[in-house]
Amino acid sequence: GGGQGAGGNEFRGVYHSGTYGRWKARIVINGQKIHLGTFATPEEAARAWDREAIAQRGADTMLNFSIEDYTSDDTKSRVRDSEGDAPMAEAASPREG
Repeated sequence: GGGQGAGGNEFRGVYHSGTYGRWKARIVINGQKIHLGTFATPEEAARAWDREAIAQRGADTMLNFSIEDYTSDDTKSRVRDSEGDAPMAEAASPREG
């Protein structure tokens, strides 16, 4: 609580790096600060933060962007893979040769 916007942006977990003029993403999990990397734009950093927040805390956590931005791509495909949809793609590949 408090201190939001100190880095001059509106995103959670995003900080401006004055040294390089880039944006850093950092998340705190169980009191541990996890550095997620530096990014060219605050939006990129915010998305990295969101993905980590979903991975660590689940899809109902507070995010910078809509959960729909993430459930439509890699988070959903990861779930699908574990349920065994993959063999269909394998079955189709021999015809390509």
